[in-house]
Amino acid sequence: DEEDEEQQQHFLYNPPPAKHDNNEWSTNKEDNGGAEQIPAALSAFGACCCCITAAFVLAGGILVAYGSYQNNRQEKEDGDRNQLIGSILLVVSASTCLLGWCSCCFSCVSTAVVDVAAGAPLPSSGDQKRIKLKFRRLNDEFQGAQDALNHVHFDVAGDMKEIQTAKKKEHKNKEQEEKQQKKLLEQHIQTDLKRGALSVSDIRRKYRPIAFYIKFDGDLLVSTLDLLTKQVSTIVNVGKANIDQVIVVLSSPGGSVSSYGLASSQLVRIRKAGIKLVICVDTVAASGGYMMASVGDVVCAAPFAMIGSIGVVTQIPNFHRFLDKNSIDAFLFTAGKYKRTVD
Repeated sequence: DEEDEEQQQHFLYNPPPAKHDNNEWSTNKEDNGGAEQIPAALSAFGACCCCITAAFVLAGGILVAYGSYQNNRQEKEDGDRNQLIGSILLVVSASTCLLGWCSCCFSCVSTAVVDVAAGAPLPSSGDQKRIKLKFRRLNDEFQGAQDALNHVHFDVAGDMKEIQTAKKKEHKNKEQEEKQQKKLLEQHIQTDLKRGALSVSDIRRKYRPIAFYIKFDGDLLVSTLDLLTKQVSTIVNVGKANIDQVIVVLSSPGGSVSSYGLASSQLVRIRKAGIKLVICVDTVAASGGYMMASVGDVVCAAPFAMIGSIGVVTQIPNFHRFLDKNSIDAFLFTAGKYKRTVD
C-alpha cells in the first residue's frame, strides 16, 4: 500500500502538445456584453462629425464668397445659387458640429459608466491604482517556437522513403504511449476518488501542477511593490499547497529597508500558504534583494551573479576632540541599558 501511494504521489501526466485559442486570462475580466465598444463607437462618430463639419464650413464659405463675387459682376442668377448652396452647407455644418460635440460628451459619460460597472474605482474614492494581472500560458510559446523552427528548417532527408516510414512508425508508437499514459491517469484518478482524501480541484491540479512565474526588478524604493502584493495575493488564493510552486526571477541592488522588508514579507506569505518558492537570480541580489532571495525554499543563481551584503553602512563624524577643545560637555539620557551601545 505504501508503494502504491508513493507511485500515486509521483505520477505526473504529460499530455501531448496542443495549441490554445486564448492563452491569456486577465483578473477583473468581466463580460459586459460589448459595453466597452460603445465609447469607442461614439468617439469615432464624433471624429467623423468634426471632419464633415470642417469640410462643409470650408466648402460653404468658398461658395458664399464666390456667389458674392458673381453678384458684383452682374451674374446674379449664378451668384444667388452658389450663395444658397453655401448657406445650406454652413447650416448642415452647424448641425454636424452639434452632433460631434454631443457624441464626445456621451462618449466621456459612457466611458465612466462602463468603468464603474466593471468595478473601477471612482476618482474620489482614493484608490487610483487599479492593478490588473494577466495569466499567460508559457508552454504554448515554446511549442510555437518549435513549430516555427520546424517550418523554416531545411529538411534534406524528409522526402526519403525510409524517413517517411520511420516517421509513421514513430507517430504510431507515440499515439500508443499517449493512450497508455491516459489510461494510467484514469486509474490514478479513480483511486484518488475512491479514497476521498482530495477534492476534485485538487485532483485536477495534482497530476498537472502549475509553476507561477514572477519577474521582479527592484529599485531603491521598490516601486513595483503594489504589483508584487497583487501577484502574491492572487497566487495564495488560487495556488494549491504542496502541489504548485512559484518561480521568482529577482534582480535588485537593494534600497529602502522598510520597503524591502515589506516585499520580503510578501514572499513569506507564499511559503506560509504551503506553496514551494524558488528564487532565481540572474544578475544581482544585494542588500534588500538578498533579503528577499533568502526567503525562498530554493535559491538558484547565475555563475557571475552578485549576491550578498545585508546590512547598513553609515558615516558619522567624530566631534569628540572639538568638544573637549571648546570645553563642551555632552550628556546622553537613554530609556534602557542597551538603548545606545556606541558612545
